[in-house]
Amino acid sequence: MKRTAVILLPLFFACTGGHRQVNVLLIVVDTLRADYLGCYGSTLGATPSIDSLAAVGTRFDAAFTQAPFTLPSITSILTSLYPYRHQVRNNQTNLDDGFTTLAEVFRAAGYRTGAVVGSAVLEKERNLTQGFSFYDDAFPEHLEIYNEEFRRQGVSLGDRAQRRASDVTGAAWKWIRDGGDDPFFLMVHYFDPHSKYDPPPPYDTRYPNRAYAGEVAYTDYEIGRLLAGLRSKGLDENTLIALVADHGESLGQHGEAEHGFFVYEPTVHVPMILSAPGLVPQGSVEHALVRSIDLFPTLLSLVRLEPPKGIDGTDVSPLLRGGVVEATPVYTEAFLGYFAYGWSPTRSIRTEEWKFIEAPRKELYHLADDPGETKNLYDTRRDRGGELEAILEEHLRREKNISPVETVTGDIGEEQRKRLEALGYINRSSTPARGDPFADLPDAKDEVKKFDERQVSVRRAVEARALLHSGRIDEGIGILKEVLARYPEQRGVRELLGMALLVADDCAGAEAIFRDLVEAFPDRVENYSNLGVALSNQGKIDEAVKIFDRCARLAPDDPRFGKVADAAREAMREGIDFHIDYRPDFGGDR
Repeated sequence: MKRTAVILLPLFFACTGGHRQVNVLLIVVDTLRADYLGCYGSTLGATPSIDSLAAVGTRFDAAFTQAPFTLPSITSILTSLYPYRHQVRNNQTNLDDGFTTLAEVFRAAGYRTGAVVGSAVLEKERNLTQGFSFYDDAFPEHLEIYNEEFRRQGVSLGDRAQRRASDVTGAAWKWIRDGGDDPFFLMVHYFDPHSKYDPPPPYDTRYPNRAYAGEVAYTDYEIGRLLAGLRSKGLDENTLIALVADHGESLGQHGEAEHGFFVYEPTVHVPMILSAPGLVPQGSVEHALVRSIDLFPTLLSLVRLEPPKGIDGTDVSPLLRGGVVEATPVYTEAFLGYFAYGWSPTRSIRTEEWKFIEAPRKELYHLADDPGETKNLYDTRRDRGGELEAILEEHLRREKNISPVETVTGDIGEEQRKRLEALGYINRSSTPARGDPFADLPDAKDEVKKFDERQVSVRRAVEARALLHSGRIDEGIGILKEVLARYPEQRGVRELLGMALLVADDCAGAEAIFRDLVEAFPDRVENYSNLGVALSNQGKIDEAVKIFDRCARLAPDDPRFGKVADAAREAMREGIDFHIDYRPDFGGDR
């Protein structure tokens, strides 16, 4: 079947009037495991649309991401550079203008360029907009919650953080439909398989106890709608379609609930499918090792455009013509643990049979015999481990020779911070410091169990927040005290408990909490304000006045604090009682 592509290739370009008439549709599905697709062996029957795309195209069964984390991975796809080269290694970093994106190459060649994204991780501020004439990152104010347990806990999937696949498909199809006859390059990003898993009906009940599968099935349906739109206009006959995941999902394997900490197969092995009539062999499977960064030069080669110099990816289109491409060992890095929690990052080098993982405790797996990566052979196969370690060392040498670029937004602002937190991302830095920033950092393998325990406590705190919203103050206080007994360092939980104690009129208890908080975080005006309420409502007016004056200095644009301080002073002069009617916003989704 592969050989026929050699004969049909010139016919494809001839009948469409040259390479500029070949549209390119890049579909990126967030957090999509390859083994949940029927074309990759799944028996769930959840992905007929993607399976049909593979049936009329070529599926790569050994494709791997360069980062199991959304923004670094998609930045690598769009630049064909390793993360340490483009230096976008977490989800609050901007791509520098000096790098050339795939969209810029297409726009320079006369293509109409567009993108529709499903997550705030990719919003315009991240600067992936380079080369896109149209970039749709409009997120709804709120998403309907379907999961009963999520509703009970008060979980919100909104906060302008993401949008459903149906909205993404609608925006993408409208752009294609209304764009006229000019050739286009469009990137469509679906976020739904990402946690929290909350598929809409009927996918919420179609896969009992497998909400992730429901999200995959729902996303597949929406991809099918987009592909049907192409067929309705006859665009499927002259559109090159590439489908890839930015990364997979652990789903509990190796002790990781989701992704970003480790570089094991469930999160780094990604589906990759190419389809175009007469240009890509139909129903073919390629077993050669390929990387996400290889998509960039491969797509350009297929439409006869030249990639920029100096990229890291390799054009693998010769594989589609029965040729051979020299296999490049796959480099992948996982930095979420480092940026969010100060753990040592993990990096890997993978060949067809072996994988070496660089961590405080090094790992080596013979994937041919141990695809589940359960038997660490590093101590017994130092010969093979040394070979792969040497390849990694070359990457590290390249990294040390790269000049840092201005990639960080600095203070991303409260709104953006809330959006990233709503998606489960907590970032503390940008590009690692030079030198050896990872020396003596804890191994993620040791820390992830503690992390999971802390996540349970976070979910309990969310449940407590919902109880506070509903007026069940004593129950909420009980849960918050239980959480803090195990994890006293959780500032947000301490603040929430202090607010709840104020509502319960336990002002002395609230005072103790907020005194500790203002000492630990002297610039956070909300804690001073709550301390002032606790003092006022115990009759400690003179102390409260000083605190509210401090609030006025910390927040000079907010007139409330000065007014409260003046009212308290007047009450002291008149010798009358002073009490603040405290009605807090407990945050979260009401």
